[in-house]
This record gives sequence, structure tokens and C-alpha cells, in this order.
Amino acid sequence: MNVIKGIIQYMRSSRRFALSACIVMGLGFVSIFAPFIANDAPIVIVNEHGVEWPILSMRFDGDSIENSYRNLDEGSWALFPLIPYNMDSNLKQRFLPPGSIDSEGNLTTRHWLGTDRLGKDVAAGLIYGCRNSVFIALLAMVISVLLGVCIGGLAGYFGNHVFRVSIGSLVLTVSLGLYYVFLAAHHRLEAVPIVIAMVLYIILLFMVHRRDQKAWKVDFPVDGLVLRIIEIIQSLPGLLILLVIASLISRPTFLGLAVIIGLLRWPGVAKYVRAEVQKTKEEDYVQAARISGLHHLKILTKYVLPRTIAPIVVIFSFGFAAVVLLESTLSFLGIGVPIGDLTLGNLLGQAKDRPQAWWLAVFPGGMIFLIVASLNALGDQFRSLWESKD
Repeated sequence: MNVIKGIIQYMRSSRRFALSACIVMGLGFVSIFAPFIANDAPIVIVNEHGVEWPILSMRFDGDSIENSYRNLDEGSWALFPLIPYNMDSNLKQRFLPPGSIDSEGNLTTRHWLGTDRLGKDVAAGLIYGCRNSVFIALLAMVISVLLGVCIGGLAGYFGNHVFRVSIGSLVLTVSLGLYYVFLAAHHRLEAVPIVIAMVLYIILLFMVHRRDQKAWKVDFPVDGLVLRIIEIIQSLPGLLILLVIASLISRPTFLGLAVIIGLLRWPGVAKYVRAEVQKTKEEDYVQAARISGLHHLKILTKYVLPRTIAPIVVIFSFGFAAVVLLESTLSFLGIGVPIGDLTLGNLLGQAKDRPQAWWLAVFPGGMIFLIVASLNALGDQFRSLWESKD
């Protein structure tokens, strides 16, 4: 509660922080309630049969529904969403400029931001494209933060001489790595088997750890190994790695793309967490906890890792913006995203095939700029808040 009160007080004193926070919360609201903002199904219909709520029985992916509500019976009244279009294609309305009137049926509406090459409404595309980008970035950053905190925390706390592992744990880890190599060799790198294998690995690792308390163990140079892995991953261009991995995926999905990006971005989080843990573990209260005989895991979770929350929030904000920009780049190139799904990047990419359709460059590009700029501004304000308290 004290953290929340501090953030609210800082928002009152900093207009830039308040503005960027409101924009980010607005983007989150749009992402969650996208089907209620852009859809061709009315929110409510009042007719002689009573009151109907078509929007509550629709699909929530932005695709078409079976019923068409552009031809309403006489005497019926309907309340449509703010943008009365979904992700349906209409080849008769390709590349319409902003403000074009749509008089199909007995309902007259406007494409306020124009249409794309398939006749899809650009305003609806921005809503659903923003939702897809936010979903990918959020999941990717959650994965990278979880991995970075766990790996960086272990590396910073145990160093090269304290951490000891059993032979069973090493065998499980090597087996997991060989399984991932097998998936890559047979072009089966998909999100579901990767996540299932990771969950099984964690469960088996916990079981082995409980059974092998008195088994033969070896000193494991976790800090040195983590640093070498971080150096190798960060020395390679991330976009090039994504292009190679994307070519190995037979059926690209948003979930698979988010998992891949998350697995490539954890080294940045791990470096900051490792440095913060190394500084915190030398504090007197941590040394006293060690001397008192507390378990290492309890010391880490109760006394050490809570000190890393502030830098993690900053990293999360900047990383979120970077992932949105990276996903937009991949979508612009037509790589790594499901065929037929609309994103901000591939909506922007249509402008290079039709330079006259300026709205396909201005509006998606402006949305990407707004998302990235607001998240970077929010991260910068969080960093200023964190540094002022230090």
C-alpha cells in the first residue's frame, strides 16, 4: 500500500508521469475491451420482440459473426459500438480514404480512418492490432522477467562456490536441452511443447531435489556460466535470431512469438537483478540471516529479491516498449505472425505497396509511436522515482 500511495503522490506532482500513466492505462483498457469498442454487432437492440444483447453472444477475436446487423427491421433501435466494424474483409471497399461513407444495408456509417487492401476498417484494425501487440509484449516480458529474476538472483547470490547441485539435477537439465535441440532439428519449435517441457522439468527438478538431499553433489559455477550465456546471447543480433527461429516454426502463433521473444530478452533482466543481488547480499541484515541458519531460498525471497522490485519495474517498462517495436518490425516484414491476423506492423507494411494510401502509414505508425513513447516516458519516470528514493 505504501508503494501505491507513493506512486499516486508522484503522479500528482509530475504531469509527465500522470500523462504517460493515463495513456498506458488507456491502451490496457482498449486491449481488454477491444470487442466492445470495435465490432459490427450492436451492444443492444430494442424491437417488438423485446431487448437483445448481440454483443454478449459474439466471438471475441474480431472475426465475423453469422448474423448481419446492417439490415435492421423497421421500428428497431440499436446501439452500436464506437467503431461499428470488426475484422471482416470487404473487397468492394479497398483503400477507401478516411471519412468515406458506408451505406451498405439500411445503416449509414463512416470509415473514419479509411480501409486497407482487404477493405478492413483501419480504426478497427488499430484497436485489434493494439490488443495483439500488447498481448505479445506483456507475455514476452513476463517470461523474460521471471527467467531473469530466477537466473540473475541465483547467479548474484550463490556466485561460483556456494551453489551445489545433485547429479540428478544436472541430468534433467541436460535432457531438457537435448529435447529442445531435437524440436529445433525436426522443425517442431512450438509454444505448447516448449511450455509443457519446462513445467515438467520444474516439477521433476523439485522432486529430485527433495530426494537427493544426501546424494553426491558438486560445486556449480552458476555465476560464471550465467555470465557466459548472457555474453553469448547479447553478442548476437536479436532480430537475426528471431528471423532464424521464425523460419523453423511451421505454424506461427502469437503465443509462440511471445515465448521466443521472452526467451531472448531475459539476459538484460538477469544482469540488473544479478548486480542488485550482489550488492544487497552484503548488507548486515542479510549476513545476520545467513548466520542464524535460515535457508538460502528464504533469504533470497524474503530479504534479497524484494530489493530488486524497483529496477524490475523500470526494466519492464522499457522492455515492454522494445518488444512492441520488435513485434511491429517482424509484422512489417511479414515474419513470425499468423497469416491473416492483423497487427500494427503488417497494417503499416501495407503502405509500402500502396504509397497513395497515406493513412496506412500515418495512423498505424502514430499508434506504434504513441505506445512506445508513453511506455518509455513511464519507465523514465519510474527510474527517476527509484533514484530519488535511493
